[in-house]
Amino acid sequence: MRLGTVRSKIFVGMGAVILLFIALSVIVTAHVVKKFGREEIARDLAAGKAAFGVHMEMRKELLHDKGRSVAQVHDLKAMMTIEDLDRETAYVSARQLSRVVESELLLLVDQNGQLLADASDKSASGEHLGQTPIIAEGLRGVESFGVIQLGKQHFFAVVSPILAADTIQGALVLGVRLDADL
Repeated sequence: MRLGTVRSKIFVGMGAVILLFIALSVIVTAHVVKKFGREEIARDLAAGKAAFGVHMEMRKELLHDKGRSVAQVHDLKAMMTIEDLDRETAYVSARQLSRVVESELLLLVDQNGQLLADASDKSASGEHLGQTPIIAEGLRGVESFGVIQLGKQHFFAVVSPILAADTIQGALVLGVRLDADL
């Protein structure tokens, strides 16, 4: 009988050692996976943040280039010099320009900061936008860039001054909705 109890003790002892080894292996493996998982997630987030930053910088440059180009269109400059520019003419011009540059936001603002036309809203005009910081900068002759809010929508926008005969005639606002696919 003594042989059976020795075997039993060895069996129980070996089983305990094996279970302890398995438990220790699971704990160590879980810790290693957790540590490396966090590091990998942190690296991926940092890479995603950097890529988004580059994307937004490229988007900003594209908007700036479009704004500069459109603000130099001779027909737009000539239209902005008309003293009693009617809303319909301003809207039609804004709408055509918006289609050409494929911009979700295109506003024409006169030299006093009054909205002349919103390419997406035929009835919009007359609202004073000159107090909006980036539009105010554009009306001082400085290209500006930032976020503006129109109603309940926010836009990533660029403002380009419209110059005719070295006089600021107004500003052109181009932008993309922030809730859009950037």
